[in-house]
Amino acid sequence: CNMIKLSEILFEIKWAPDTDSNVTEEAKQFAVIMDKLAIELGYPEPVITSGLRLNDRQIRAMFDIWRNEGSDYLIKLYAVDCKSCSKSAGTIVRMLADKWDSQTRFIPKKAIKALGMADKFYKSGEEVLNQFPEGISAHKDGKALDYGLVSNKPNQINHLLEEIRKRGLAEFEEINETKLDNDGNHRAGSHKHVTVYSITSKGLNYLEEG
Repeated sequence: CNMIKLSEILFEIKWAPDTDSNVTEEAKQFAVIMDKLAIELGYPEPVITSGLRLNDRQIRAMFDIWRNEGSDYLIKLYAVDCKSCSKSAGTIVRMLADKWDSQTRFIPKKAIKALGMADKFYKSGEEVLNQFPEGISAHKDGKALDYGLVSNKPNQINHLLEEIRKRGLAEFEEINETKLDNDGNHRAGSHKHVTVYSITSKGLNYLEEG
């Protein structure tokens, strides 16, 4: 345990501003492994753009996805793609999409924030999410990390995750939430979502080496 703490000091985890860093010990260890690998491979140390996310933060994240990508994308992401999401995820996300869609019959989604109406959508969304104590995402339990394209190119994040898997350093789920605009550039908010299940004995040994 002391050696893990030493590694956390040697490889300081980088959190984006306003990111809640109260994640599980396994998630912190995973972040340190990412940092150590990045240095080994000559990459910048990755910045974590989302950690612990309780209902208020979760709703804001889902609202932005719904507003920018639409209900079908939101439902597929949480009900199909996300294997680490709660058993109620499909029910929750469909309830949210129905609720928000009903609130925008005469309002373009893109205009909601400009019209100062976002708080109404946050409130109605939280009312739905609060009905499910288990939540929807592994972020609620501090088991998930989002790596935004802040300090690293997408191929670098991909390479780091591939190396962790290839070397057997951790068990985790990865969801690609990167999106391109019409010009082929990554859109704001693009990131790699990682749910950390466990750090293997090889992963702990890798941390101890530092």
